[in-house]
Amino acid sequence: MGPKDARVTLVEFSDFQCPYCAIAVVKLNAILKAYPNDVKLIFKQFPLDTHSQAALAAAAALAAHRQGKFWQLHDAMYADRTHLSRQNILAMAGTVGLDVKRFQQDWDSPAIKQAVSREQAEGEKIGVDATPRSLSTARGTTASSLSTPSAPSSKKKSSANSRLRHFSAPRYPALSRHSV
Repeated sequence: MGPKDARVTLVEFSDFQCPYCAIAVVKLNAILKAYPNDVKLIFKQFPLDTHSQAALAAAAALAAHRQGKFWQLHDAMYADRTHLSRQNILAMAGTVGLDVKRFQQDWDSPAIKQAVSREQAEGEKIGVDATPRSLSTARGTTASSLSTPSAPSSKKKSSANSRLRHFSAPRYPALSRHSV
């Protein structure tokens, strides 16, 4: 979400059942609203094992993306994050206007499961081990930061800084609300 040529890019690793991620969504939306021409958000799936429906929700979000409805389902799932289940997510999918039959096929596909795994591996590669985690960088600089619930070690921060350029372009361009 945000313009392709934004001065600042935020990459958010998140989990749909994480209570702290739900708070982060509100804060990120406020930043995007305050700086609509300057900030771009790239959302990355990072379902935690401690949340029983997180991987299911992550796959659902990417399946919704295939129909151009990622953000609509994203918002619906965060709005009801304590009641995520296959049945409830299917109901949400219908409510946000997805072709539910196609959504189910995509949701259950190996390609979607692999996409979730890839995004999670990207996070792990740079030291993400909990959610929410945000990377930020300003256009034209190599400076970046990794925002975590606890202060990152200098090794993690250095690793994040050296790999941030890898995340500057979203794997799913439509995940930027204004970019496609």
